[in-house]
Amino acid sequence: MSKDTRYEYEVIRQELDRLARLLALSLSKGLPFREQVKNLDLAGFSPSEIAKLLGTTSVSVRVTLYHIRQAERSKRARQARRARK
Repeated sequence: MSKDTRYEYEVIRQELDRLARLLALSLSKGLPFREQVKNLDLAGFSPSEIAKLLGTTSVSVRVTLYHIRQAERSKRARQARRARK
């Protein structure tokens, strides 16, 4: 494969990745902030990218992600306790 072909494939891959991310953002519109952050995180955006898209700070996004993950851990722990009974 030539160097030009590899470059073209990389450009196409980046554009497809960008389109997938934009789709994730559009699907998150109208949801509560916490759900938007969760969906964009699952789509592979970094906290700073999420912050730019949602018009907030990356610190706010990281704190929100921390609370989301904390709640998910608590939920899994409760389910595990119930399963043992």
